[in-house]
Amino acid sequence: MAEATWWARPPMPPDTIVVTEAWEPKDHHDASLRSPEAEEAIAAATPMLTGESSSREPVVAGGPGAGD
Repeated sequence: MAEATWWARPPMPPDTIVVTEAWEPKDHHDASLRSPEAEEAIAAATPMLTGESSSREPVVAGGPGAGD
């Protein structure tokens, strides 16, 4: 399960939505994408997606739960 998920409206066009998930460890996220439920949800959502799609891994600088 995702440790945290955020939905945000960045300073971009009003129909833009950014979804960020934080998983620990990464293997849990990779495994979640292989579940039948995730595959079904991704297949249903993909036709609705338009524009840019990207993936980035952030550099954690600190904070609660950062381990430092």
